[in-house]
Amino acid sequence: MSLDPRWNPTRVTSLFTGLKHWLDSWKNFFRYQSLSHELREITFYSEEAGYWVFFKPIVESLIQDHGRSICYLTSDPYDPILLSNRDAIQGFYIGAASARVALFRALNSGILVTSTPDLNTHILKRSPFPVHYAYVFHTMVSTHMIYRARAFDHFDSILCVGSHQISEIREREKLRNLPEKKLFEHGYAPLDSIIEFGKSMPPPAVENNGSLKIILAPSWGDHSILNTCGQEIVRILLDQGHQVTVRAHSRTQQFTPQIINRLEEEFSENSNFKLDKNISAFEVYSQNHVMISDWSGAALEFAFGLERPVLYIDVPKKLNNKQFDLMKSVPIEEWMREEIGIVISPDRLTGLPAAINRLNAENQNFSEKIKRIRDDTIFNVTNSGKSGADIIVGITEDLAPKTKRAT
Repeated sequence: MSLDPRWNPTRVTSLFTGLKHWLDSWKNFFRYQSLSHELREITFYSEEAGYWVFFKPIVESLIQDHGRSICYLTSDPYDPILLSNRDAIQGFYIGAASARVALFRALNSGILVTSTPDLNTHILKRSPFPVHYAYVFHTMVSTHMIYRARAFDHFDSILCVGSHQISEIREREKLRNLPEKKLFEHGYAPLDSIIEFGKSMPPPAVENNGSLKIILAPSWGDHSILNTCGQEIVRILLDQGHQVTVRAHSRTQQFTPQIINRLEEEFSENSNFKLDKNISAFEVYSQNHVMISDWSGAALEFAFGLERPVLYIDVPKKLNNKQFDLMKSVPIEEWMREEIGIVISPDRLTGLPAAINRLNAENQNFSEKIKRIRDDTIFNVTNSGKSGADIIVGITEDLAPKTKRAT
């Protein structure tokens, strides 16, 4: 008689792990709620461990420059912040289910800082208490194409990456007669890190045979490079003798792992092929001459951080805003493409090697242009952490009288 497959060891382990995480999330719900309002004054929320790279410079400046402590809520049970032994950082695992929903509804901190959009329009709702909700971007792209229409409508403050986001949000407010949010000139933490990596690591040398190091870093979804023509691109580049690193978006790994599996099956034996699944680490950028991308914000990170060009595959736009056509602002990820690189059609991939060689040959010209555009577009380049901390402290000081009355 065969055993019931529902009770195999892997399934039982998974059930116990899930139960433990659920219990831990509720334990941390009550632990967080038991803190004094003063200790909860500055609270960060992160969906997954990878978002720490966007918050770290701000948190470090809050601690070192302002003497503040923070609470850090995370939905990732393996978030390294939970193992932090620093007195100034208290980590709380709250899961992604009932405890998280309940905590958001009962939230009573001074300010909540997050990179999770769609506040009050999906699962996560605003609290009835006078919490100030501040958004920090985890990409440099525009606000009105890859994001849903109402993604930022219910935040009180937005820490903007560049001038394009300010003009887009203001246009949205006028279009929908929304109250004006506080918009701050912040910057982008990963860009600062990539610039530092670039300074410490010189550009890779070109091999005697002309071989280049190329990173393929697309977005995710049905129309992204990996979902449409990624395997063919990798095959063409490897056949030309180039070294190729595929940086698979975490959502691609999560929702369409079969695409990653096919790449590994075909190319894993080729020593010039690498698969990078850690998209929160940016050091790999500096090891490559050229990036191939689509509508991903990774293209701006690579170009602005290293002043190197991008080859864009012209797949359909990543469009999540059904009201996109109502906006007059042209997304930065659209108008920027021919300024910082070359765009080719997915129907003409045979021209890929020639386009790659052209980008590398014209690298210096692109570099000067990219640096000029970056400095004109992005706020507080190399200083976003201090800028973000100053903004948050300023908000908490403005809120102080209100929060005292609320408690």
